[in-house]
Amino acid sequence: MNITFLDKIISVLTYLSLGFFGLIWIIFAHVTKKYISRFVYFNIFQSIFISVLFTVISLLFDITINFLIEFPFIGSLVEKFYILFVQKPIYLDLSTLNLLVLALIIYLCACSFFGKIPKLPFITNVIRDNFGR
Repeated sequence: MNITFLDKIISVLTYLSLGFFGLIWIIFAHVTKKYISRFVYFNIFQSIFISVLFTVISLLFDITINFLIEFPFIGSLVEKFYILFVQKPIYLDLSTLNLLVLALIIYLCACSFFGKIPKLPFITNVIRDNFGR
């Protein structure tokens, strides 16, 4: 598989924009009849899948936290956990959860920039099985 520098840059920008740039690139390539390499295609769909998955998990997490806070004994413990891991800044105004997401994005961008396919448990297999050419 021949990966060009442009393919690497497109993949990195796709992860940085959480799939938006990749979606625009697919539309642009379709309109101009430009070929999209398997590497870029895979990274675009993986970034879109990660963004959708992150959004769904965030919504379910918020609903669960708001539900559990209403219980008498568990509520205060859940609220302290939420404040500690989600709201309290640790480094550069980023919470623990924000730092984990930032580390994931840095890993995905670094792998893409060096021409490797970033491997994430479950997610890489789903993308490879459903969107592999």
